[in-house]
Amino acid sequence: MDPISEIKSRISIEELVAQYIPLKKAGRHFKALCPFHQERTPSFYVSPERQLAYCFGCHKGGDHFKFIEEIEGLDFRGALKFLAEKAGVTLPKTLPDEQKRKSERDRLIEIHEQAAKFFEEQLWDTPDGEKVAKYLKKRGLKEKTIKNAQLGFAPESGDKLYTFLLERGFTRGEILTAGLAIARDTEQGNCIDRFRMRLMFPIRNLAGAICAFGGRAVRDGDEPKYLNSPETPIYHKSSVLYGLSEARAEIRQKKSVVIVEGYMDALAAHQAGFQNVVACSGTALTTDQLAILKRFTQNLFLAFDRDTAGKLATNRSIELAFAAEFSLRVVVWKSDAKDPDECLRKDPDEFAKAIEEAKPATEYLLESCAENFDSGAAEGKRKIIEELLPFFAQIKSAVELDVWLKQCASNLGISLSALYDELKRFQGKQKFLGQPVSKITIKPELSFSTETGSFIRHQEYILGLLLTYPELTSVAFQLLKPEDFDDIELQNIYRSLSTEYNQNLGERANLLAMYAETFAADMTFDAVQEELKSIINALKHLKLDREKRSLVERLQNAPAKEKQSLLEEYQALLLNENNIL
Repeated sequence: MDPISEIKSRISIEELVAQYIPLKKAGRHFKALCPFHQERTPSFYVSPERQLAYCFGCHKGGDHFKFIEEIEGLDFRGALKFLAEKAGVTLPKTLPDEQKRKSERDRLIEIHEQAAKFFEEQLWDTPDGEKVAKYLKKRGLKEKTIKNAQLGFAPESGDKLYTFLLERGFTRGEILTAGLAIARDTEQGNCIDRFRMRLMFPIRNLAGAICAFGGRAVRDGDEPKYLNSPETPIYHKSSVLYGLSEARAEIRQKKSVVIVEGYMDALAAHQAGFQNVVACSGTALTTDQLAILKRFTQNLFLAFDRDTAGKLATNRSIELAFAAEFSLRVVVWKSDAKDPDECLRKDPDEFAKAIEEAKPATEYLLESCAENFDSGAAEGKRKIIEELLPFFAQIKSAVELDVWLKQCASNLGISLSALYDELKRFQGKQKFLGQPVSKITIKPELSFSTETGSFIRHQEYILGLLLTYPELTSVAFQLLKPEDFDDIELQNIYRSLSTEYNQNLGERANLLAMYAETFAADMTFDAVQEELKSIINALKHLKLDREKRSLVERLQNAPAKEKQSLLEEYQALLLNENNIL
């Protein structure tokens, strides 16, 4: 038995997924809130029969390996090693299907690993680097911490790293794609290192591989103070948290994460024993970073800097975290330390106490607003409410919202009904008016905010029903042609149904069947047949709606001589619409 099949035979998909999220039995399947995106109604399903785990909302997941790739941030090879260790399966040194040439992603990871070694050598083995190492130790970092984090130094020389990487077999194009050098012109050569005279912080992805760098200026006056790698195929700043690969086990164990701003804050925290700390490496959290953290915990502690920028970042992060339905607290230490790094250097116990006594986010907001405005005056009350409404508007839980509105009303000495009225008025102003959507709705789960999404979701559901009940294909063939499906792969699956529905049509077909089963499991055959006709009619209505909107747009901009023919087309569409049940 090959390693992949052996792993799957030893660990069931439901057993694997249950280690990350709680599952509830739903007929032949299990369901759960998706670990990959924010949702209030479960759209993540696990099929023991098909050994698949998939979200029909964000389309992430698949078999054992795809699920682990997504939730652990690994590539296939990493997921294979992870699952092999979990299942007690010994992997051969070389897999039969392993590519001889490394992919672009592998090459970019390797080039960053080599660059990190270069920066480390420069830190410990050069006069300028030794000065930087002394600075790090003066800032309180121990040599073990410095080496574990692979901190380094980028020398002043213009192309020293670039030359180093060329000598190790990397091409000019690879070095430029990695963002480690900048081309001075379009000709061969003439490249300069991106990072010069900087303290270097390797940034790791969730799998622990170095994918980027952050460089801090070491000379007074050099700008910018912090310089990050640019966006590359393996690095997207908004989706990476510094220190998460090292902290994730502790985050899961403690069921909470402490978020700081900077690299030094995170390193100082880890050194002091606070292992569940990560850095957002910027002025505020992003929705992508929050989505990643949601995989590991629902409990956030914000410990940003005490300056104006840090307070603004705290407020922005609170707003985003409320929208993502986190349990959120703000860490406020009592000393005058400007950031967690300084607080930890002065007194680690104070930082520990600040975490222990961290304030619920709404309490923090109420207190900070009261410091900025006179809560005894009508004008002050109005300004405080104006400050708080954007945060209250993001709270999804009606119970939690009611608790905080009551506390706010009590603190300000105003009626709860008045505060609710202000919130409703604010929400009315903020409401987004999107494009009109079709009036046809078969199931809430099939409604999408975008037209393309509705089309694909309806088409997937139709094919799922046909794959589950192949005897209904004759009904579908009378109503739909392959060309009615927008996606080429869906067209091919539909064509194959007439002769090949007993054969294996691939993983996507399996997922489509699993999707339909989640809705049709308790239906009689006759009910499924009616469901199929209903969804096909809904798809036709959606298609006609799209065609009508397109014609209206063309009519608005068409010259007079073309308008008559367009009107005739529109009339023909209306006649076709009348023929749809």
